[in-house]
Amino acid sequence: MKSIFRIFGLAVITLIFSQCGDDDVPALEYQQQGVIKGTITGTTSEGSVAINESFSYSQYQPGLYGIQSISYYEIDDDGSIDIYIVRQDMKTGGYFTFRFSLDDAADTEPNSYMTMQYRDNDFNNKILDFYMSSSGNDLTISDFSFENASGRTKGKYVVEGSENSTGKNATVSGEFDVVVKQVVF
Repeated sequence: MKSIFRIFGLAVITLIFSQCGDDDVPALEYQQQGVIKGTITGTTSEGSVAINESFSYSQYQPGLYGIQSISYYEIDDDGSIDIYIVRQDMKTGGYFTFRFSLDDAADTEPNSYMTMQYRDNDFNNKILDFYMSSSGNDLTISDFSFENASGRTKGKYVVEGSENSTGKNATVSGEFDVVVKQVVF
């Protein structure tokens, strides 16, 4: 009887270990194209440490349309254009997003919205977790251009205000140059 249990036990162990191997599901991969880069200036929430951090986000996750990971644009029936741009830093979890609403492809002063998350795991022996959006802050977009044929979208930005994770006045400024793809229905 003991030999039956041993044989059964060996069969179960063999089955379990034979299932171990490379995973058929690929790891979530990212690609690089274009960039959103800039500088954050301000102070931490207690006001004791100056923030002067630079970032450059060029990564994105392909194939995740509709989720905060891919850049695209849509042309509405009236000819207006909605553009959504996102770039990330997969290592830190930082990201930057823009939403632009254009009257048409020649519009150089779009209605704009932005959000960003910046993380630095070695900020004066602490972790800096900075978040800011244009909601409640002043956002200025300059030198904006959108090329309908290629999807290339570029410009400069400045967002200023105290509606951020520190609660203190901060400025995030920089530039973006990204190619977005058109969504067709």
